[in-house]
This record gives sequence, C-alpha cells and structure tokens, in this order.
Amino acid sequence: MADSPYHYVPEARNNPDHPAHHVPVRPAASVVLLRDQGVGVEVFVQFRAKTMDFAAGVAVFPGGRSEPGDHQAGDGLLSPEAIAEHAQIWSRTRLVLDDATPGVAAMAATAVREVWEETAVRLSGEQLVPWANITTPLGAPKRFDTYFYVAAVTDEQQHQVRNVTTEATEARWLSTTDLLQAFAAEQIALMRPTLYLVKTVHALKTIPEIVAGHQPVVTPLSGLRGVTLDSDDSHFTAETNH
Repeated sequence: MADSPYHYVPEARNNPDHPAHHVPVRPAASVVLLRDQGVGVEVFVQFRAKTMDFAAGVAVFPGGRSEPGDHQAGDGLLSPEAIAEHAQIWSRTRLVLDDATPGVAAMAATAVREVWEETAVRLSGEQLVPWANITTPLGAPKRFDTYFYVAAVTDEQQHQVRNVTTEATEARWLSTTDLLQAFAAEQIALMRPTLYLVKTVHALKTIPEIVAGHQPVVTPLSGLRGVTLDSDDSHFTAETNH
C-alpha cells in the first residue's frame, strides 16, 4: 500500500456570506463500495433527495460526519497492524496531525457505521482501504474534512447492500465506465470530488489493483509546489514534492 493517500484541498472561494472563521470543518468518512460482476469494476452510488440542503440530487458514496460514539466503536475494530498502517497512510492529514480530530480507529468506525446506516451492510475493519482525503474549500456553507476509503464487498454483502437512508431516493451499482459516461452525457450529476474519486478507481481497472492501494503519492505539506489537476478537475489543487 502507498505511503500516503490522495489528498486534495479545493481552492478557496470568496463568499462573504460564509466567512471561513464562521464555518467549522467537520471530520467525516465516506466509502467507495466495490464489486466486479464481469462488466468491470462497479461502485455503489446513492442519489440524494432533491430536498436536501447539501448536495441535493447528486450521486454520492455512502458516508457522513463523525460522531462521539465512534471513538468507543473504534476500539478493536482494527488490528494493531492495521492501525499502524492507516496511521502511516493518513500521516500528513488532520486525522494524525491534529489532536482534535477523531483519530485513525474512530474514523474507521465512522466509515463502518455510515455504511451500515445507509446500506444495511456491516463492513469489517479489514475491508477498509484508506484512499483519499478531501477538504471542502473556504467559502462553502458547510465544510467537511472527509476521509474516503475503498472496500471490496463479499458475495454475501453485495446481495445485502441497498439504500436504507431517507437522505437518498434511490441507489444502485454502476460500473465506473457507465458512471463516467452518464456524467459526460449530463444524465447523472456528480460533485467534483466524487468525479475525481471515480476517475482514480476507474484508472486502476481491477479490484485487486484498487485494494492494493496502487495510487500516486501526494504529500499535502505547506510551502511545496502546487499542482493543478486536469481541466475537468481544475478547481482541485494538490501540493506535492514531486
């Protein structure tokens, strides 16, 4: 597994209605559930209700904010070896660098709980592969420091997964190819972080490659050269020492 996950912080937006110091950054987790039924890698996406005050009508991955109970739920969820590995992968994120954040085990518990609450599938800690850390830009009315995981579901789990949250009106498995094509045809709406995550998963082609964590290493350290991604993701800026 790579030493560091994707870590992108979108560029700040000037918004006097939501000054940065008035909008707290809340820790959150999200999970890209994966399966392969012979049509390429598929991901489980939920279509948020159009009445929601955040990300209304768009396709998203299961997830949500961290809760106090996740600290206790994280005890024993990951093996000591997995905790050390996750800590290394998240080593340059708030999750490790900021004592005010939930911590590695608690964030994994957030991911497991959110998937259970939204899809009725109970993941094990071992299924979680740290994948990306994305922070909502300055100027947004709500800001999240989100830790994304990928998780390959078992044969039993893929038949159990379904939409059980009122925040979404429907959910389904889609191949990354079909999802990207539907987005290009303006048949499905995706937030930019979701689009980028789909692209990173799609690029690796197979689940074994994805769960092996074969992603480029991006180090989010201040003072290093900023790199703007391709035109479709031009509002994401990464800092890298490459």
